Amino acid sequence: MVSRERLDPAGVLAHFLLMSFLDRLVGLANEIGKKEGARPDLLDGVIKLVREKGIRGLAEDFRSRGLGDLASSWIGPGENKPISTDQIKAILGHERLQDLARRAGVSQENASKFFSEILPGLVDRLTPEGRPPDDDPAGESTAPDGKPVS
Repeated sequence: MVSRERLDPAGVLAHFLLMSFLDRLVGLANEIGKKEGARPDLLDGVIKLVREKGIRGLAEDFRSRGLGDLASSWIGPGENKPISTDQIKAILGHERLQDLARRAGVSQENASKFFSEILPGLVDRLTPEGRPPDDDPAGESTAPDGKPVS
């Protein structure tokens, strides 16, 4: 017997758009990571960070720590400003960086160096129009009750 449940078109579209962003994210991270000789666990960490935060969420994290000009340079047109390992540590936090490094079997310094090398180019390539894509997973903010915030 075939189920005749009605699908929510908005939910299907949101799922499709999110998968589209995730597909681009994973593809670009792997492409850039291969050039950098990245460890798979570090690549997974970058992918997870961008997937969880989205471009807008990452940019907000940077702004809240006084590093908004860095994120803006990666998103907008023009040259990408470099980010230091200390700035990566400030953005990720000690515990998250320690966990990523442990999982990859590298030092925290090597993990932060990897993030500083890959994150600017990854964000830049995910924002070819100079702004977060419409399907950015953080593109639709929600209130604690789960309703969209305008």
